[in-house]
Amino acid sequence: MRKYIIEMIDPYVRSVIKASNGQLPVDQKAILLIECWSVHKNEEFLSWMKEEYPHLIILFVPGGTTSKFQPADTGLNRPFKAVVKAAYHLWYAQDVGQQL
Repeated sequence: MRKYIIEMIDPYVRSVIKASNGQLPVDQKAILLIECWSVHKNEEFLSWMKEEYPHLIILFVPGGTTSKFQPADTGLNRPFKAVVKAAYHLWYAQDVGQQL
């Protein structure tokens, strides 16, 4: 999760601020909306975030509401997972069929 913040989230937030051409202040805060997994709610991680990235405000998606609050899960991940699952089932069925 730390690597994700360091290499993806923070650079993205900084690039949006830079691209705003002064419309956003350099110390602009951003909301990071993440699932309430134990790794995300871990005190060590949250302390690190407060220390290293005070401009990122963490909000947690309530359990069971990912499809409502995280559009990427429904718009990108769900179709991708469906294709992977279908491909796996096809491969598995063919493999078992050959063995029979």
